Formats: sequence, structure tokens, C-alpha cells
Amino acid sequence: MRYLAFSLLVFLASCKSQKTSVYQDSSFMYQADAPLLHKKVYFSKNTVSLFVTFSKTKGFENFKEVKAKYDFSLCLATPNSTQHIIRLSPLPNLSIIEKETSKELILQFVMPTGNPDAGIFLKLTDITKDVTQILDLGLVFSDNMEKHFLMKDIDASPIATSYFYTNTPFKITTSTGIDSLQFTWFAQDFPAATPPYIINPPPFDMSTLQADSSGAIYIDSLTHFNKVGLAVFSAQSKVSGSFAVLFQSQRFPTLTTAKELIEPLVYIASKEEYAQLLAADDKKEALDAFWLSIGGNITYSKKLIQLFYSRVELANKLFTTYKAGWKTDRGMIFMVFGKPDAVNSGGNKTNWYYHDLNDKEFYNFTFQKTLTAFSQESYELVRKEAFSTIWRAAVEKLRKGIILK
Repeated sequence: MRYLAFSLLVFLASCKSQKTSVYQDSSFMYQADAPLLHKKVYFSKNTVSLFVTFSKTKGFENFKEVKAKYDFSLCLATPNSTQHIIRLSPLPNLSIIEKETSKELILQFVMPTGNPDAGIFLKLTDITKDVTQILDLGLVFSDNMEKHFLMKDIDASPIATSYFYTNTPFKITTSTGIDSLQFTWFAQDFPAATPPYIINPPPFDMSTLQADSSGAIYIDSLTHFNKVGLAVFSAQSKVSGSFAVLFQSQRFPTLTTAKELIEPLVYIASKEEYAQLLAADDKKEALDAFWLSIGGNITYSKKLIQLFYSRVELANKLFTTYKAGWKTDRGMIFMVFGKPDAVNSGGNKTNWYYHDLNDKEFYNFTFQKTLTAFSQESYELVRKEAFSTIWRAAVEKLRKGIILK
């Protein structure tokens, strides 16, 4: 029952014939075995398409199997909803298109344009258990440049993630009438998040960001990039704004090289340890020694390594924007504290709740959606000096070989 205090109460005004009370808690989506959900909004000439993709996993392997257990529907939140009560009604004139690929199940919701201030929620009902989950999909009808362009893979399936792979064909389509997009390429990496108790972390110095190259791609023509980096697309004066896609190696979201595996240790290693790890001639040997000092023996160290880097991989899958997911604020909290006990979202905020941290009933981490030059989906932590105690305690437990959650 303690989890109920962490969730928003939602009234479904007409998704059923009578009002039904359910609780919004999307923390189940952060489990390693849960289907990964991503969304992409595309504005065409007369309609809006909302693509919701689910990675295939046990119980989510095909639509026949899924529809035997789950019911999907979209609901509209009224703009004047209170902070704690959300009133939802079904979206009118909605059509749904289903598509299956080798890795994903894709739902395409096609609808007329709507109120840009109205939130859209996905109602996911387990009809075998009469349990409903409400997932916040944000302000679908609000306008930005990215929503006028749709990136597709070689099979014409929509790419809903903010990252894609090198040496893999893709194309971009649009209904704006333009025939090409310009891109600026940045090979420079972006720094990891700073600890949550630092109130005003130093901002990234944009003056140090140097473009490595630039060029153009044609609309609806297959192309690819052969190196890792960030591509920022723009239409110059034809359509205002820009959007970015992070291109990663085929190994992503898994980290494999010793240098890659060292980098996430910035959250739990001391500055001196971290510098020594990066400077080591034999980085693999230094990395092994670091984990052996924490685990105490090879068997337990291997378990810690598996747990820690599984969090890194899942953070990359869930939170990647213009930089790898583990480097974001949400990725940082996820890696150190683990999966939150409850998650609720609304508008431009998402709240994570943990209980029994440092002998306190619960802690709340709030993330605020922040528009950046490279992303429409970045979330920044609302930082507090009070987080210092629980952060240091969590890091100390990790360094003693105790994995939270």
C-alpha cells in the first residue's frame, strides 16, 4: 500500500462507461525485462501521427499475443487538470495502424491536430488482471521542427529513438515540401552529469564545441553515416529550428572497450582513481583491479560488474538524447540508486520516488523537461544540497560491493 502514495490518481472520464480510478506509475517500464517504449510524433499535412514502439520481449512478441492480454487506447488530458488529479477522455477521430518488425511492435495512432497545451496519455489495460497503467506521452500537439520530419530505416519503419547506428541506411521524410536537409557533424563527446547535490553545475561550454564537418542529405533518399557522432539537421531558412540524432556503433547500448567501461565509473570512483584509470597503459588490467578491490574476490566482483553495467546498458536504452543515457541526469540517478519504486509524469515533469534510502521513508527526484540546442526530450534534475547525504551513502554502498535495489 505504501506505493499508492507515490502515484497520481487518474480519472478516466469516458474510456469506460463509468469513471474508473487507476494509478499512474510507469516504474515497471524501467525493469530490465520490460518492453522498451519509445514515441515519435510526426506532423503531416492534415493529420498527426503518434508512433509508439515496444521492443519485443517475453509476452510482447507479436500483436496477437499482446492483444489477447492488453488493451491500448489514447486519452486526452484537459489543460486545466490539477497537479494531483488528471481528467482524461478518449481522443476523437482516432485510427490505429499496427506494424511488426523483427525487433519491435509499432502502433501508429493517426488523428487530427489538437490543442497544443493538452497532454496525451496511453492507457494500457491488462484485461486478464483488470489492471490499468497510464503512461504520459507528453504534449503531442505542440509544434517544433523535429515533428515535421520522420526518420525511417531501410524497411520504412519509423525510428522513434534519438539514436541510430553507424553504417546503417536510413532516410528522412517530410510533408514540408523541402527536398533536402543540411547537417552539421560533431564528433566531440559530451560530459557526464554532475552529482545531484551540486546546485549550479558548470554549464557545458558551447564555445568549445567545434563542428567536424557539414553537408546535406536528400529527403526520402537512403543514406548513412560511417562514424560515431552527433548530426544536427536543419532546413536553414525554409523551416525554423533543428533536431539532432546521435549515431553510435553497432554495439550500443552495450559498452565493450575498456575505456568505455571505465567512463561510467565517474559516479563512484574518486577523482584520483578515475584519472588513474583513464591514464592507465593497460586499461583492462586497471579496470579489473578496481572491481576486484570492491568485490573482494573474483566471483563476487563478476556479479557486481554484471549488475553495474546492466544498469549502464538499460540507462542507454531508456535515456539517451544527444548524449549516451548513462551521462544524463536520469541515467546518473538510475545507475547509483537503481530502478525507482514509483514514477509519475505530467506536463513537463517526471518524478521518481525511492523509499528506505538512508533510513528515511522516501525520497523524490524531480526531472524537468528542458529544451536544448540538440534535444526536445532532455530532462534535467531539480538539484538539492540535501541530496548530498543519500548520494554519498549510496556511492559508499556501491564501493563496498552493496548494490541497491
